[in-house]
Amino acid sequence: MCIRDSFAFEYLRRTRQPGESFVLKDVALSAHPGDWRGPMKSYAEWCHQVWAFRAPSSLRGVVNMIAAGWGQSPLFRDGAYRTDFIQPRCDCIELMSWWEWSELGPWRTPWDQLEARLGEATYNRYRPYFVEDPVTGKTMYPINRGDYDGYNQRWGGLPAFQEAVKAYRGMGPLVTLYTDPILACDNSRCGQQWGKLWGIVQPNGEYSTNYESWNMCHEVAEYRQYVADTMRRVMQETDADGIRLDEYGHGGAACFSTLHKHTFAEPGCTEWLRCIAETTRMVPLLRSARQKTSSSSSSAKLAPPTKRSEPPVSE
Repeated sequence: MCIRDSFAFEYLRRTRQPGESFVLKDVALSAHPGDWRGPMKSYAEWCHQVWAFRAPSSLRGVVNMIAAGWGQSPLFRDGAYRTDFIQPRCDCIELMSWWEWSELGPWRTPWDQLEARLGEATYNRYRPYFVEDPVTGKTMYPINRGDYDGYNQRWGGLPAFQEAVKAYRGMGPLVTLYTDPILACDNSRCGQQWGKLWGIVQPNGEYSTNYESWNMCHEVAEYRQYVADTMRRVMQETDADGIRLDEYGHGGAACFSTLHKHTFAEPGCTEWLRCIAETTRMVPLLRSARQKTSSSSSSAKLAPPTKRSEPPVSE
């Protein structure tokens, strides 16, 4: 028995002008013998006819992935990039706060005014991210996400970081970089230029500012392109094995901003995951033209391993 009809599961508003129409896709409901395995096999075969499947990820065999560089445990110490977080069972190392840190606190706030700006509770929650720079000794803010460049000139800038990436890879693990394009810190150029224009606006008219940053609306085609261009540049500059796009798996939010155009959803509706999927397709993890070998040598200035690694501070 097979029933043919048209329907969909969604909660989207679809405004139609006079004379315009909207028809849902054709579907078929069919009974089948046995349990779910039969139709699942048929569905899998159909999928392979419709879509070109990606090659298996290099992360497929990764069991132990370590995050390094969070909070009070920066990547650089005693005049060199650290190596103590790469232990024998580390299959993949994810590097955090590798970009240029900010000399000001969140929202470009001077340190002596920050508690009043954030409030006591938020200030205390963020204190692990008010970090003494390992070179200058000055308090800096290492989670100013948005630009993903600069590479901490005090530590040797991009050349020193490139050599550190080579050396880490030579120690065995894949080398990946943390990013979170959902956020644009107001300390970054991206946040200052595009935060108000492309930021998510809530139903009450206020901006969404989780993690003391602008929360960026991925319905904006220009921002999706910015993310793709930025990540492509980072991959080419650093020669890392991959990047992490943090928060790209959550359900997101509806955006009520009237300052930018939404690609897919009408006002008050959300097609967040569709926007995220579109952004992800635009971000090929490009490797540089340089050929890599697992035995590549490096002259990076690295700190010798210690017996015990400092645990990373996580958000």
